[in-house]
Amino acid sequence: MNCVVADRSLKFDPKPNSAQPNSVQSWDEDRVEFVNIPNRGKLQTQIFETRTRVHCYFDPDEATWLRLPITWELYSPAARHLVNLVKDVCPGWGDDADILAALRVSNYNVDDCVNTFHSSIGREGAFSPPMVSSSSKTMVNPSHRSIAFSQENVSQETGDKAYQELTSEIERLNALLSNAKIELARERNVHEQQKISSSQERKKKDTKGVDKVVAPLLLENSIQQVKSFCQEVHELLHGVKHFAQDFASTLAPLVKRLRRLYADQTERLHETQALYRLEAQQRRLTYNTLIELRGNIRVFCRIRPIDCTGSSNCWLQAQENGELVAHLPNSAKRKFQFDHIFHVEATQEQVTCTW
Repeated sequence: MNCVVADRSLKFDPKPNSAQPNSVQSWDEDRVEFVNIPNRGKLQTQIFETRTRVHCYFDPDEATWLRLPITWELYSPAARHLVNLVKDVCPGWGDDADILAALRVSNYNVDDCVNTFHSSIGREGAFSPPMVSSSSKTMVNPSHRSIAFSQENVSQETGDKAYQELTSEIERLNALLSNAKIELARERNVHEQQKISSSQERKKKDTKGVDKVVAPLLLENSIQQVKSFCQEVHELLHGVKHFAQDFASTLAPLVKRLRRLYADQTERLHETQALYRLEAQQRRLTYNTLIELRGNIRVFCRIRPIDCTGSSNCWLQAQENGELVAHLPNSAKRKFQFDHIFHVEATQEQVTCTW
């Protein structure tokens, strides 16, 4: 099957012909469209091209493409455009359903449809054939019409007249045959429409029954899923609680041990500092004794409060190892080494006793 799918309206790929009128070229539009059908809503329609062009619509219930009935196809903008083109050329043809059926038989070719109308009904004033109503189920049977020839006066004129009558009868029969095909196509479309409507009603009933059975099952399934989800969340929370308790019980001894180690290390550090100070003092006393034995001079320093009110705010700082640090305002700090340093709080008796 060869078909060209497009969007919004109908489109065929006719053979290139520069002499084709605008009525044929106007069909060169998109094939797929959405048509508003009464009591059905908006339907997607599409014309497929096999050997003939067929206007179909997509049925979501059947999940397939079905032939579009004539009554529905009249709502199509593309089909309505073709019908209007035929009515413009043939003003005496007023039945839209007949015109659309003739277009279907003519493979949606406006020229063939107009030629069929002219051959069956005739141009205005040229022929006087019997009019066929779209709602009538009866047709004129041309076989009952007798053709009488006069056998007494056989001449060239009578022969030509008989030939013309036979020719007109053949044309009339061809027109009636075309009308019969149109009526047959119309009846077939009505039958298809009834078949589609009955199948849709049956499917709607089946769908309603299935929904009544499936809805409680879906609700019960959803409830079970929610319950299982709540149970999983509860188990996760319980596991997190036990994990936190285990972590706290494991971490508490480690924290206690770290605190004890820190206290022991701090105590050892203080003891080491005290021993270091004691050893430094002992070394200095030994050094002073050695200096005295040699007869050298020891240097002492006593800090006087000159520019400060207290030792904390003084610009001179004395260290325990005999170093004196001077914080000068315009230079970096300078260090001095003495045998002993007397602070500001030292009395005269302390200075004398040290000498």
